[in-house]
Amino acid sequence: MKRKTIMVSIVALTLLLLASMLATSEAGWFNKPKPEFYGFDSKIVFGSSTIVSVDDSDAPELVIIESYPSIVDCNITIDDKVYYYPDDFDFVASHHMELNPVTGNALVRSEGTFVFKMAGRPTLSFWGMARVTGWHSLPDGSLLAPENVLSQGEFELTGTKKLSQVEGFGLGDGNFVAPDYANMYIHQLGFIKGWSR
Repeated sequence: MKRKTIMVSIVALTLLLLASMLATSEAGWFNKPKPEFYGFDSKIVFGSSTIVSVDDSDAPELVIIESYPSIVDCNITIDDKVYYYPDDFDFVASHHMELNPVTGNALVRSEGTFVFKMAGRPTLSFWGMARVTGWHSLPDGSLLAPENVLSQGEFELTGTKKLSQVEGFGLGDGNFVAPDYANMYIHQLGFIKGWSR
């Protein structure tokens, strides 16, 4: 009799445990939650720039340059989905550089907007700040040793997709591309939220 009671108790506890696990899984406690942030990775190659203003009133210590670079190539990866310029999106950017020609150091503020060619025309805007080193130019404006020019900074993203607000952040770096060093390669790596497929 004692053995039968113990056996019934074990079976009852096992059934209770199974029912509890089923209820928990139905409630979604064991389901993997959807991530809030996804990976963001952009690779941009800027070509020649249209310079719209140069303020050298504080030269030689400070020269301020406003420019609009041409876009040679760009691709963006969001949550393992790759978008290519110009097929998948339009892109415009601008740069504001505060350069000390004596030291070759500069601060650059970059702004740009990606407008995607999909339903609802989602947009992503970025705002970034970078510290540039090695920017030494000759009197004709060409760079002396462009292979030594490096930039490092951070960026923020804002935008909309469908009815969602999109935001993100990350780090970026850049350098001129060999062999002729005429184009600047920028790589931005970070996170984005509000952008679902």
